[in-house]
Amino acid sequence: MQTKEDYVNYRIQSILWGIFLPLSCCGCSHAPSVDVFGSFFPAWMLCVSLGIITAGIVRWLLVRLKFEAQITFPILFYPGVAVSVACMVWLALFR
Repeated sequence: MQTKEDYVNYRIQSILWGIFLPLSCCGCSHAPSVDVFGSFFPAWMLCVSLGIITAGIVRWLLVRLKFEAQITFPILFYPGVAVSVACMVWLALFR
């Protein structure tokens, strides 16, 4: 048997689901794509590629300057650089 408090909680939950569920689909309207040599690629592929290339350049630069030994966890540092650059490129170009 439901109490009045359970009924009120159920109503609040159903109202919140009715509001926030449609809002979560607002970002699904279209997928940005980029024209590369006449072929359209998803924009995230371009951002990830630039992030990986930048992480490689950062590693090369740190090795040349003999600073790579100072990095404690390179397995976390270089993917972090790649993800940071990919997100910055995404925000700068595709918002």
